[in-house]
Amino acid sequence: MIQAIYTAVKGRAIYQIDRLYSSQSLKTYLERSLLEKAEINDVSVNTLTGIMLVLYHPDKTPVEITSLIEESVLNYHVDPEQIETKSYLPKTLQQLTRMVADAEA
Repeated sequence: MIQAIYTAVKGRAIYQIDRLYSSQSLKTYLERSLLEKAEINDVSVNTLTGIMLVLYHPDKTPVEITSLIEESVLNYHVDPEQIETKSYLPKTLQQLTRMVADAEA
């Protein structure tokens, strides 16, 4: 869900985006894709809160900007190679076997 939570200042809006929470890859994608749009001047994303600040051309409305964000989110696809593997997880059976052996020693 994408919700405009602050639109009082013309040309500036804050959005809550559920899928953005803890998603570094979506953050990067939104920053890149939205900055390509002529209507968007700047984007600042916080993945800890799922909030995005958008500075845009004052002739546009928050509803028009919401549509641009929705379009970008719908076009976002997670590339399996972009998913970060936590360093504490073993990547192979051999690493897991070594970790178990070390723990038993």
